[in-house]
Amino acid sequence: MTLAEDRLTIAKALLQRHYEHEHIISFLVFLKNFIYIDDQEINRIFDNEIEKLTGETIGMGVIEVVKRQERQEGKREEAIAIAREMKKDGVPF
Repeated sequence: MTLAEDRLTIAKALLQRHYEHEHIISFLVFLKNFIYIDDQEINRIFDNEIEKLTGETIGMGVIEVVKRQERQEGKREEAIAIAREMKKDGVPF
């Protein structure tokens, strides 16, 4: 069994448990990151399978957008923290 197949098997098992929608999305994001596969075609197939299994109620493409926004927000928060430290240290702005 390949990593791609393992990842899909785990996702299928999770979806059969009928957890809350938000928990499933969070876990699928974790799963996609934890079992990372550097192949766009395999990732596209995974995304399509998730959409089929959920009746298109969970779109992995949407999840990718959310992840990107979270990363950008994290960078913004980090920049603010650095600026506050610099201000605290007396660095003029």
